Amino acid sequence: MVMQKKLFLRRTNRIKRSRYIFCLTMAAIPVLQFCIMWIGTKLQSIVLAFQHYENAAGGTGYDITFGGFDNFVKAFGFFKKNAILFKNSFILFAFTLLIGTTLALVFSFYVYKKYTCSGLFKTVLFMPQVISGLIFATIFRYIVTDGYIFLVKHFTGEQVLGLLDNVDTRFGVIIFFNIWISFSVNVLMYSGAMSGINESVVESAKLDGANAIQEFFHISLPLIYPTLVTFTVMNFAGVFTNMYAVLDLLGVTGANELANVGYWLYATASGATYVEMYNKPTFSVLSACGLILTAILMPITLLVKRFMEKYGPSVD
Repeated sequence: MVMQKKLFLRRTNRIKRSRYIFCLTMAAIPVLQFCIMWIGTKLQSIVLAFQHYENAAGGTGYDITFGGFDNFVKAFGFFKKNAILFKNSFILFAFTLLIGTTLALVFSFYVYKKYTCSGLFKTVLFMPQVISGLIFATIFRYIVTDGYIFLVKHFTGEQVLGLLDNVDTRFGVIIFFNIWISFSVNVLMYSGAMSGINESVVESAKLDGANAIQEFFHISLPLIYPTLVTFTVMNFAGVFTNMYAVLDLLGVTGANELANVGYWLYATASGATYVEMYNKPTFSVLSACGLILTAILMPITLLVKRFMEKYGPSVD
């Protein structure tokens, strides 16, 4: 009897030990991936921003030296030369945030209240998230270029340029596309947050004579405000890395005057090298660009978060 009890305890301890090892192994995999793919790459980028590369003697490999702040000086030079990148980024960001967020809140409330055709709106607005972003952009590009040309020629007989080819309309088309694709996740999250509102609060407001507009501003918006703050802060944090679908719609070399900071960083990095060639930024200069943009955007993002939390609508 004693022997059986000891065997049972050993087996139980072995099973527990195996479970602990399994759990630790499963937890270690994402932690290791985070350390390598996020912390490791970020540290490498910081170090790279202070390094200078030259072709080694004999033409094999590179000689690495400490470059000081030379890369940062060159980065400021490229920013000064391409100031329009910041202008385009902030214009696209402003339209996407102000118009896109406002319309997303309105449509989310419409879907939440299950008004007429709310299911259809939800499907149409969520479509960009269901279909691959590149495929959706390709379909959209075909509609506003070849499709538009065909329709105009069919009904009027005139030969016109596609909306993405016409310099007077292409920026507006890109803004419209970004507002549309911003609906998908926003409507899903905002309507989901509204669905969590206690029905007794809504019923009490209706008994007090509140209409739909008053319910939206005084009940729905204050109760989902933390979700709105989170999405707004995320948008601010990504203003310099978001390409705003310019790459998908215009390609690597087709943006020209419509390029933004995120697009420029990607297009430049795709053809960059460690050593200076053709007056293009090197990987070291691009790393310095990233650190400069982070230093600019981090305090702004934190201030926006604090401002929205302090002066936002109160649940009370």
